[in-house]
Amino acid sequence: MYFVIPGSEGTVISQRTNLPWSGDVELKISGPKAVKLALRIPDWAASNYTCRSSLSGGELHDGYLHLPAVANATINLTFPLQPRKVYAHPKTGKDEICIMRGPLVYCVEDVGNPGVDIDHIALIDGPVADAPAATIADVEDVVTISSPGKELVNTNWPSLYSSEGWRYGELTKELTFVPFFLRMNRGGNGGMRVWVKGILS
Repeated sequence: MYFVIPGSEGTVISQRTNLPWSGDVELKISGPKAVKLALRIPDWAASNYTCRSSLSGGELHDGYLHLPAVANATINLTFPLQPRKVYAHPKTGKDEICIMRGPLVYCVEDVGNPGVDIDHIALIDGPVADAPAATIADVEDVVTISSPGKELVNTNWPSLYSSEGWRYGELTKELTFVPFFLRMNRGGNGGMRVWVKGILS
């Protein structure tokens, strides 16, 4: 992708990246006139991104990396794309977790987790990790995510209330998550969740 900056006498900025699947971004600036750049650094990457260029200086504030004026330069940004757990605010009253990777929100689908009742699962403490890439809805090399979880085993209560609390199975199951925007493209009955309960073990 490339574009020309209006009023810059022909300065061109070109960008090469494979976001959101990989975190590398290359920007090339060329033109007869030096221009100042303010590059958007999203909140999820603000504490862990890297910037390599021939430019000196640069200041991050208000969500943007402000660089000194330049006419010709190459800038390489790397954003962290490790999967991460995001927790609901305590005032929501929900002890629930969703999984994100870079800017993408992920979800768990029944079709990707055969034999698992996704309406009665919980994620356990521990890291989440990239899983093998897949092709979904003709989108190739989609990064899926794997997270350990457990399934509720006493869901068939005979009445609305019970003296027995929720009980999760002993076996840990690896749950597969896919990007939310690609949900409902692989068949199944359409079951899907973004927010999942969290448990300690």
